[in-house]
Amino acid sequence: MVDDAPRPWLPARRLRDDVEVWVPVEHVVSTPGEAARLGVTDPLVTPVSNGLGAGGDRDQAVLHALLEVLQRDGNGLRFRALDAGRVVDVDDARLDPATAQVLAALRARGVEVQVKAAATDFGLPDVVVVGSAPGDDLVVATACGEAVHPDRDVAVRKAVCEFAAARIRKRWSHHAPADGPLREPDGSWEQEEPRVLAATVRWLTDPPPDWPDLLRHSVFRVEQHVPWAQVPTTPTDDLTTRQVLDLVVDRLAAEGFEPVVVDLADGADGVHAVKVVVPGLEVETVAYGRIGERNVRRLLDGGRDDLVRVGARPDGDGWARVVLNEQAEARLGGAAWLDRAALDAVAGDLLPLYREPGQHAAQAAIAAGWRP
Repeated sequence: MVDDAPRPWLPARRLRDDVEVWVPVEHVVSTPGEAARLGVTDPLVTPVSNGLGAGGDRDQAVLHALLEVLQRDGNGLRFRALDAGRVVDVDDARLDPATAQVLAALRARGVEVQVKAAATDFGLPDVVVVGSAPGDDLVVATACGEAVHPDRDVAVRKAVCEFAAARIRKRWSHHAPADGPLREPDGSWEQEEPRVLAATVRWLTDPPPDWPDLLRHSVFRVEQHVPWAQVPTTPTDDLTTRQVLDLVVDRLAAEGFEPVVVDLADGADGVHAVKVVVPGLEVETVAYGRIGERNVRRLLDGGRDDLVRVGARPDGDGWARVVLNEQAEARLGGAAWLDRAALDAVAGDLLPLYREPGQHAAQAAIAAGWRP
């Protein structure tokens, strides 16, 4: 890759004023394979699916996608192996009936549920729901639900329901079927990312003997109890989808962020699908070292100088320069450096918290006799 190499771009619309802008292909597609089909074999960044949304109308699709971007921007450095341990006390809260019903069903089956407060950026509650039951293995015990929404009741309901679905999804995706033949994954398991496949196979065949302690100090970490009344909220029961979307966009604009939208399906068949990109917001960092000014600052503010530094290149082999423009480096006070080896150690034996192989791929590899 060279600085003056031509890059393919795709048209998008700026959300607030509908002005046409252009976005690099890597920020629109969801996988390296999709990028390659559009002529990008050396993407500037690892493509991610974050920011995809669908709905019966465009506003619904855009709100879905935008909230997912905000969800990952808020929790990417505050959940899973980096969980901040901020548990929301919801037991005495007046939860909506749907949330209360799902929580009651989970607890009746022995699942001890935790609602975690990951972030409140832009005044929006970003919550993570985790939990486990006696008899869970490492795969099922790491199920997770995530959501952000102006209305805390909606955010918690979405996250609780996603957590309940994740417990089923993870068992179905990675366990051998109780009866009947193994369903082969789409494509060969040999096409999976090797480190992700290896980590998942280890979880299934030789999990770390101390994995309950690993989760106790990460996923299920408890450092602080947050009263329900301290979780920010903007009730949205009486708002239309467009009004909720405008509320979120206005809060982003107040801090200098402008979402752009790529239309992927125009609604001709009754469904709208979009990809939303918000320049300046960031995704999860641990799995691939995806980081910019925002997450560098967060790590610095959190005292994680074992992972990031600013200034001269630190001693050691693991440090790589964070790619930033001159303005970002000036705001930070110099060049930024990320210790990739130290970052990989953050996940350690818990890499499948961040990345999973395709459905049934791990079992197909095991059935073929493959071991890491």
